[in-house]
Amino acid sequence: LIAFTYAANLWGAQLTSAVPIVINAQFTALTCTATSATLGSAGATQVFRDFPNAARPATWYSIALANKIAGMDLTGDGSANINARFNSSIGQTNCLSGSQWYYGLDSNEPANGIDFVAVLLHEMGHGLGFQTFTNGSTGALFSSYPSIWDHFLYDATNNVSWANATAAQR
Repeated sequence: LIAFTYAANLWGAQLTSAVPIVINAQFTALTCTATSATLGSAGATQVFRDFPNAARPATWYSIALANKIAGMDLTGDGSANINARFNSSIGQTNCLSGSQWYYGLDSNEPANGIDFVAVLLHEMGHGLGFQTFTNGSTGALFSSYPSIWDHFLYDATNNVSWANATAAQR
């Protein structure tokens, strides 16, 4: 909890929003093998488009970012904006055996340690809006609209942003 609060405060020091950002988080078994693992997974619980003050029309925004831009809780119920899961199996047999979460706040994890704060910061970033809602298998946009992040993802091979790319290019 101390590491989680520390990471949230680091993000909070960089963000300005009149609307609180609520994160649901839990440890749960995630995909892993003896040599690799999903350390964490996080994302927005809801997306909104065409809300008051939205900078781009017909564009999905994660709930935390949409709330900030709109200046109000778009759900009206204070529900969680981000759902985050972290791997509870780290260090067990067949899940990065010999590794362990490092819960320190100094970025000084031991050789077998995984810096939990660094993983928290990364995953919280996804939930704050550093994510696409594009279908990874088909390249289709979520409900035919790009995310705000898609406007900034650039495909250098095809010289096009994801928002303007075809599904096949994505």
